[in-house]
Amino acid sequence: MKENQRSKDKTFGNRFLDYISSNLLLCSYYLFFLIGFILRIIAALYASGVLHPDEIYQSLEIAHLVVYGKGYIAPEFRLENNTHSYAMSRSYLFPLIFATLMRIGDFLNMDYHTGTLVMIRIFLGVNSALLIPSVRKFADAFSKNKDIGLISGIFISVWFRIIEISVRPFSNTFFLPILFYGLYRAILVIQHNKKISNYDLIVFIVSFGITTYIRTDLGVIIFAITIVTFNRDRLKEYIMIIIFSFFGWIYGANVDMKYYGEFMVVPIHWFTFNIIESNSDWFGLSPVNFYISNILILDNLIPMLIISVIMSIITLSRKFFKTIFAMFEDGFSSNYVKLAIANIIAWTIFSSPWGAETHKEIRFIMATLTLTIVFFAYTIQFFAIFINEYIVLHKIKQGKLLREEKIIDIRISMRWIQTLVVMFMIAIVILSSVSAAPNRYHKESFDDVNAGLAYVGSQEDVKDVIVLSIWFLTGGETYFHNNGSDLIYISIRYDINNLNILKYYLRQDTRNYFIVPYYELGVAPDLLEYAQSTGWIPVKIIEGRTEIWFKPAQTSI
Repeated sequence: MKENQRSKDKTFGNRFLDYISSNLLLCSYYLFFLIGFILRIIAALYASGVLHPDEIYQSLEIAHLVVYGKGYIAPEFRLENNTHSYAMSRSYLFPLIFATLMRIGDFLNMDYHTGTLVMIRIFLGVNSALLIPSVRKFADAFSKNKDIGLISGIFISVWFRIIEISVRPFSNTFFLPILFYGLYRAILVIQHNKKISNYDLIVFIVSFGITTYIRTDLGVIIFAITIVTFNRDRLKEYIMIIIFSFFGWIYGANVDMKYYGEFMVVPIHWFTFNIIESNSDWFGLSPVNFYISNILILDNLIPMLIISVIMSIITLSRKFFKTIFAMFEDGFSSNYVKLAIANIIAWTIFSSPWGAETHKEIRFIMATLTLTIVFFAYTIQFFAIFINEYIVLHKIKQGKLLREEKIIDIRISMRWIQTLVVMFMIAIVILSSVSAAPNRYHKESFDDVNAGLAYVGSQEDVKDVIVLSIWFLTGGETYFHNNGSDLIYISIRYDINNLNILKYYLRQDTRNYFIVPYYELGVAPDLLEYAQSTGWIPVKIIEGRTEIWFKPAQTSI
């Protein structure tokens, strides 16, 4: 009676603090989700440049072409080119997502530069944030442990590498939220014996079918998880998932038929070009250790990997540690080993150790990195339980715990140690990720050139525009968006012979805007003086790295 009265006498603040202390991990997850959401919106609004040409030319530029009739058609979207399998090797489904947003912007009478493009960036930030709850659900279902789901969600919230790439329009990262949500629903069906609902079938069509139709290599994660969770007793469910995933491919092929003019399956062209014909080396080669050096080492993840390996060895030797692991739930340790194997499968496929060098990019590995982050979360929870149980075992050996009831009581009271270990290791991993960011920031993301294109495209007096850069290192029509003018791209840094051609254009008065990034001037430091002598005047500086020059009418020499 007195205890109830004391509970009622507690202020709201005290009750709130009691709730936080008893649900520290859950409250931390919600806090980090909010932080991660804000970080993604900020990053998305800032990241208007190009980390890689595909960021624009397989998404926004094609969308701009579909909606406004003007945009550069990348080789993968052409009906014909020198390599047949390279033509029609990308689906219109992905750029149509952005085309829809552009049409919404037009319908709402938004200004293209300050409204529509901003809306698209916010959309990318929100989509990136959806990966947080998706991974939480996946990790929760896979491990059958809610704490691991929460830790995974916390990691995804603030993992810098994930944030910086997933807020850009890459198909590699855009579909991660729906992919891991689909894996979560599949695990419920396969491992938790849940009946497949109509909702599940729709999820499988989108998350496995449409996703792998657009980005075939995302199927590697599906393959790895399927291998380690295969249950022959659920063969009927596997068949249904495959069949309905195939419907996603049929839908994608029908959409592409409208734009390509013939029924064809885009992934077949992609697979032929990249795997059968091995043409991906056109875009550069990287050594086998590329991902190890650029992710595990550069992101300071080696210590976490070492702890994971140690815990995996202990898990495989579990029969010798039955007392220590008495607290573990059924399947806890076996699922940990399965997740380790899934990671090995995925990393092996993407690293291509059977070849001396292959084409590799960081964005290719983002789905596998996400899976590894879940593995690290599992490791931390495993490690915390291990320490907790070791303390209990030590007390038993000292004869301080004799009855089973007392052992249970001490385990409950020791939960705070487990939580403390978890929070400490979360902090260490997060600090490692954030501290590594400045060491690998992409210095030439060409945000400044795109900002220059957007500025010039917003002017009313634009004729033709000279851009001192290579076309695929800018946003092109996506950011320029001026149907009455053309863009002329010239790079002298990559070919000094173009300097005379550039000077010829500068002497003419048919073009009245000139976008000049400073990093192009290294081979021609006197270029701006020449431009000034031919009537050009500077009108704006973008981010301290790029200048906009203007040529008034009738000043040609």
